[in-house]
Amino acid sequence: MSSGIRRLGPSDVPACLALATDRGWPAEEARWRLLLEVGEGYGWVAPGGALVGAVVLTRFGTRAGVVGLMLVRADHGGRGIGRALMEHLLDAAREVESVFLYATDAGRPLYEKLGFAATHEVATHLGVFEPSGPAGAPPRTELLAPADARLLYGPDAAALGLDRGRLLRRLPKFAQEVRVLREPDGRVTGYAAAWDNAGRTAVGPVVAPDPATLCALVDETARHAGRPVRLECPVGEDATVRAWAVRHGLRETGRCTFMVRGRPLPAGRRALPYAPFMQSLG
Repeated sequence: MSSGIRRLGPSDVPACLALATDRGWPAEEARWRLLLEVGEGYGWVAPGGALVGAVVLTRFGTRAGVVGLMLVRADHGGRGIGRALMEHLLDAAREVESVFLYATDAGRPLYEKLGFAATHEVATHLGVFEPSGPAGAPPRTELLAPADARLLYGPDAAALGLDRGRLLRRLPKFAQEVRVLREPDGRVTGYAAAWDNAGRTAVGPVVAPDPATLCALVDETARHAGRPVRLECPVGEDATVRAWAVRHGLRETGRCTFMVRGRPLPAGRRALPYAPFMQSLG
């Protein structure tokens, strides 16, 4: 078999997991299946058929798309495979107005060469969560029934300015739980999801009307985790959420850089407090 780029599908998940393990990433089957279901996976195949590189594009209509799970097998590094995959993805996404990603320090130089510009940092917080006493939940919260995923569309679009309906429809099946914040008039104005992240509980995405309510939603979602909790926090002028996370046992363990290529993302993206789903999906 000749080498080159091809589309990835569900049958490629085992090869993707082997690729992730080779680079020291956890083998998260559910995560790969989610991204290959809602996004477009592209893989670099070496002579003989082995998968030695992968990347995924998830579109939110034509307004934006996010790049995730970009990796190349260790023994094939330095051969231009990562750049070739990214160029192929960007060509496939040429009608998308904004393409964004979360860059490590190692990956950032390549992304800058491809036209991505840094906008802000995102901090990863990890630790054993310490609840805010016996009643940390904000009022008016309830668990989301899987059939009610549409209730998430409004608050999510208000926070990001994007249509992520296709992803949100899949969220209740992927997550361990999704909790929504309901106003007295019945409107849902915020939500938080918790999902398994290689033996930890990742909390995200989270959307709320204000930082204090976002913290309360995280508290309610994380307090019964019984294992380490992970939370991604955008770094900006308001450090309320990050300071709260540290006070409750979630120390900062690293940062990545949020980068955008093309038009700036909608202003709504930073209009409401927001914690990302995962770095592969924004």
